[in-house]
Amino acid sequence: MMKKIFLILIFLLSISLAAATYITITTTISSQVILDNSTTLHVSLKQSGDEAAYDVNVEPLATQYFSSEDILNKDKLNPGETLSGNMTLSFLGTLPGKYPLVVLTIYHDANMYPFSTLSPHILTYKKGYPSGIYGSINQIEISKDGSGYITLSLRNLDETTHTINIKLYLPRELNAGETEKIISLGPKEEKELKYKISSMGALPGSTYSILASLEYEENGYHYGTFASGLVKIVEKKEVFGLSQWWIGIVVVILITIFVIYQFWSWKNEKKKKRKK
Repeated sequence: MMKKIFLILIFLLSISLAAATYITITTTISSQVILDNSTTLHVSLKQSGDEAAYDVNVEPLATQYFSSEDILNKDKLNPGETLSGNMTLSFLGTLPGKYPLVVLTIYHDANMYPFSTLSPHILTYKKGYPSGIYGSINQIEISKDGSGYITLSLRNLDETTHTINIKLYLPRELNAGETEKIISLGPKEEKELKYKISSMGALPGSTYSILASLEYEENGYHYGTFASGLVKIVEKKEVFGLSQWWIGIVVVILITIFVIYQFWSWKNEKKKKRKK
């Protein structure tokens, strides 16, 4: 009897478990060296999740050096499917070198909840050299309606001073007050910049990539690179949530049943001894 009761309670605990489904999109970007005032950007999206993505749109974000009117789109991208195509970029720069470009992907889940992702790519105009600036962004966790601070760490690897143009790129579900800055980094100097990141209704359980483009010009060349980081959206922590109440109630029930069973066993054993 006791074993049956425990099996029933274990079953009740198990029905609260749910299998989650995910949309996982991997973006691959390729391009040729730019030799004139335009280039072709090839973009491919691989859907490796277990839930379909709806109303998928892909577009390169315009900068002072690039513009484009092309957009890739698909009404539904099923698990295992790929969306790929070419987009024409107009190049507006004048100096040879490396230029950062960000591609924005927007899609929805089955409930039409919107998501957006950012993908970095470096384009080369005529000839490019590696940047002397290194950057990194720390990973943080914030709640659905919360905020937190990221740190952009910068290091000048060269022996000369560089004036760096910094632009922060965020998915649509995140917001920052100031996204563009110009700073000067001396030879071998390191600096840290802080940004307050706020969630604009981002879905708990999601992880968003954030990017910062780092650009400067020197000796007739343009230099560009990226720093990247992650923002994880977590459930707001509560002192004692509903799930904890449920577990507590079940534990109390188990203890109560165990005590009653022990008392019942002791009473029956006592009766048997009296009959003897």
